[in-house]
Amino acid sequence: MEQKIKITKHYSRTLMYQNVRSTWGLALAAAIISMMLSVIISFAMSMMDQTMIDVETQEAQEDFYVYLYVLQAAKEATGQNLDYYTYQATPDKSIYQEAFDQASELAGRELTVEQLNRDIEILKDSGVSMDVYLKEFEYAYSLMGSTGILSGEELSLEGFLTVLFQTMNMDEEQMTAMMTMDPVAFMSRIYYCNIIVLPLFLFVVIVANNLLVSQVDSGSLAYVLSTPTRRSAVVSTIVLYLILMPALLIGIAMVTNLAAGFFFFRAGDFSAKTVIAEHIGLYVLVEAIAGICYFASCLFNQNRRSLAVGGGFTAWCYLNSLIGIFGSKEMVDMKMGVKQLDFFNKVTLNGLLDIAGIQTLATDSPSYDFLWKLGILALIAAVCYIAGSEIFKKKDLPL
Repeated sequence: MEQKIKITKHYSRTLMYQNVRSTWGLALAAAIISMMLSVIISFAMSMMDQTMIDVETQEAQEDFYVYLYVLQAAKEATGQNLDYYTYQATPDKSIYQEAFDQASELAGRELTVEQLNRDIEILKDSGVSMDVYLKEFEYAYSLMGSTGILSGEELSLEGFLTVLFQTMNMDEEQMTAMMTMDPVAFMSRIYYCNIIVLPLFLFVVIVANNLLVSQVDSGSLAYVLSTPTRRSAVVSTIVLYLILMPALLIGIAMVTNLAAGFFFFRAGDFSAKTVIAEHIGLYVLVEAIAGICYFASCLFNQNRRSLAVGGGFTAWCYLNSLIGIFGSKEMVDMKMGVKQLDFFNKVTLNGLLDIAGIQTLATDSPSYDFLWKLGILALIAAVCYIAGSEIFKKKDLPL
């Protein structure tokens, strides 16, 4: 009796096992590098975050200086030793409240000991020594009412800082840009579009070529197709691998980023929802690149041609995104970039990963404009996977 041979048409478990076994070293290296980058960048961004003065601290600082000015004025008027240090050492604050009551009408607001105590606690938690705040007040107070010996203009601490920056060839716009820029958000965009993508791009370029066109070029695919395995099973197994393995690598990077974020960042300064959304966007970008590399692998029968197209396009996207950094709004505002270089962000797939838009999910008014950009990337991946598979199933192979 003739034995019936089972033909594999859609998915080959054996072929998937071979794919995993042949690429596990590369996948492990990509995972380790991604984890290391996640930890390093999370630590760096947490350090940046700690150096930023938040709105509450800035308001407390301005408030604190008002109280110090009132105490200094009261000291000069009454001759009593009313300053910050005696205030801290004196249990009975009634004499200070009297000074605040007299100054409240002039200040146009109510000044109280309780509010001063709250301001002091906020400043103590800011990570900056109270002596630094007191020294800054001393400079500001000393300059108050002073005039320049040459210009005759009134001197101030803000004016001194402006002149200092001008000697460094930095104008007022640059100073404002530096003070208003969110370095954590800027570094986050560089991380997802230019740093973490590098090992992932290299992984998908190498794997997409090695699993298909490289085997066609070397002739090893002839053995696979000589078994009861259809071309449809070969391509569907490779596509499934290219979908699942990047998801696993990015998932590992995401978990590492979340763990590092909760460890390094202060409570309330870290948004897990944003990190998850950023990694989902990163996955869609990587899949678009993987789809293009897979399409090239299906289109050509020679590894060098496939690598030239798929790898060349990937390098084009990566290099353009690097150049585009110097065309970003932050770099242009700080006079460290050129606006025209933003053109390179528009001719790379990396530019469709809108990290700035995703970061609005952590705000009170989130914007979802980034979704249509991710939709374009997903469409590119789907079209390339489908078109590449159909081309491979129908073309002549040199077997």
